[in-house]
Amino acid sequence: MGSPEPIAREIHVKVLDRHGNPIPGAKISWTEDGEARGSIPSSKGFAVLHPVEENSEVEVTAECKGSKQVRKPAVGQNLCEFNFTDMPKTPTKVIVAAITTLGAIAVAYIQFWPGSQEAATLTVYVKDADSSVGIANARVSVEGINTPTPKPTDSDGKALFELKVKKNETLTIAGSAANYENAAVTTKDTSQPVNLFLKRKLAAPMPVPASAAPIAPTKPTATGTVDGTWEVRVSGDIALQRVRSGSFSFSTLLNGSTSVTADVTLDGATTRLQGTASRQNDRFFLEYEAKTSTGSWTGKGQLSLAKAALEGYLTDADGKQVPVLLRKP
Repeated sequence: MGSPEPIAREIHVKVLDRHGNPIPGAKISWTEDGEARGSIPSSKGFAVLHPVEENSEVEVTAECKGSKQVRKPAVGQNLCEFNFTDMPKTPTKVIVAAITTLGAIAVAYIQFWPGSQEAATLTVYVKDADSSVGIANARVSVEGINTPTPKPTDSDGKALFELKVKKNETLTIAGSAANYENAAVTTKDTSQPVNLFLKRKLAAPMPVPASAAPIAPTKPTATGTVDGTWEVRVSGDIALQRVRSGSFSFSTLLNGSTSVTADVTLDGATTRLQGTASRQNDRFFLEYEAKTSTGSWTGKGQLSLAKAALEGYLTDADGKQVPVLLRKP
């Protein structure tokens, strides 16, 4: 833990009986500008307080055997005394013990001084809300007492922040990315990674002039629809096939394009594809983001619909064409 900032203000609290002796067991608590700062449930009649601000309003409460008193020391006032005249005289032995522990109480307050901060590393993962795949180049910002500069995520959707935080400080993590809705979460625990899930924006329909008749969304013909799930099929020697198993999911959007999601085994590695396809007659032109456990890339592909099958190719991380054959299950 880093050292606290220099103490600029100090208030000594004493809880005394009618003879001016400290009262053991007295409860001392305090607030600063209305916010609770600390409490000693069973003090020795002494406490040392360190307000964060020079000119803040401090309120100190002392409670002893059912009696309660409140003081508001003025700015610049370093001593705050409570006198419980109805309390019996405190034994001398207890007074000595109270004085001995005064130093320990002061040390405890300095150690847990509300203005102190400590270094922390916060890890944020920005992910697609549907697939849980990391989103690259998303913008992440952290809002708190010390707000760092926003950062982009790496290829895995990760961003790291080096922070100075107070104990139990609430941080707000906000994220945004192209074609996604903005989102934010809060945390007080910087020791654990934060997962921020973004939802894809819905494709908006084409605007229709007021004078024109409504235009129905583009749909494939009944004999040429590709919506739904298609499974990878292998023909010939499976040892020679780079795509050996998996499935594709197609869904026609209101703007006429087709959403494509696939989970396949490519060269023995589980690969996730997400993108869109444009259609020209019975040919589909794919553009997608591919991700494996070792990396990601942007790929293209082409599929042709013929005899209840989709056949064509995808491109790998090196841009090479990889043959693929799909059929309805």
